[in-house]
Amino acid sequence: MYCSIDEVRNAISVTDTADLSDATIIDAIEFAEDEIDRLTFTTYYPVIYNGTATSSDDDELTDSAKSWIVNELTGYAVYIYDGAGLGQIREIKSNTATAITASSDWDTNPTTTSKYIVTYLNKQTLTINGSGRTDINLRDYPIVQIDSLTIEDTLIDPDNYTVYHDIGKIVLGQNASKTYFTNPLSNLKLKQVEVTYHWGVLPDYKRNTVRMNGTIRRGCVLLASLKSIASQIGGTYNVASTWGLPEMNVTRGQAYVNLGAAYEKLNKEWDSYRKNYLGKYVYMV
Repeated sequence: MYCSIDEVRNAISVTDTADLSDATIIDAIEFAEDEIDRLTFTTYYPVIYNGTATSSDDDELTDSAKSWIVNELTGYAVYIYDGAGLGQIREIKSNTATAITASSDWDTNPTTTSKYIVTYLNKQTLTINGSGRTDINLRDYPIVQIDSLTIEDTLIDPDNYTVYHDIGKIVLGQNASKTYFTNPLSNLKLKQVEVTYHWGVLPDYKRNTVRMNGTIRRGCVLLASLKSIASQIGGTYNVASTWGLPEMNVTRGQAYVNLGAAYEKLNKEWDSYRKNYLGKYVYMV
């Protein structure tokens, strides 16, 4: 996730799962992730797990320090962010307690120098019209990796095209088996270009630590906190603030008032966040 359950709980100062369930917060985080993606016109790779490979095979990566549940990682992605195999990303086909099996072989097998993350799978296959030029722009970017590029059923060798990752552009080389992206008007055939690719903003790797971009993470915390509070305010009208017994009187904080104050504070920070960061973020168009 873009942020953690604990980060949201700390932001709204509600630690008791009886008052606010983890399930409610997870729903709020998923809402926040979608909203952050919409506002920044891209998507992101959070760090679900990270580690260093202890061995590998053609389509496997092993980390003997891990103890995963069998196949809990299926449908996620593994990305090598440092060391041998740097920059490769693969869909995860299956996993054991200590080993990941990828959906396709590595170009360069990981070694004990390879640091990796398990993250979201942001993978697209598009079938689109050609441009009639030597270049074409994808709708999703930044591009992390092109898995395959086909023009009129001809698979293009990766050595024969250049990918401009940050702007989502692919440019064919002079030695490519197809030297331009076929214009549908030239042969009256539509959608002759098929491309499969991974896209999104990778986590930051600084000071030997890999983690979600701090600006995006904070935005997720703010939005998820606001969503969580909004879901709770409607349910606090029947929570007693004061009650008594023959032996004692007990007073609790006024739930609605306290949550309302937290909402107002976080909402002000969110307004400031949008003005100061989102409009200036590098992938905003």
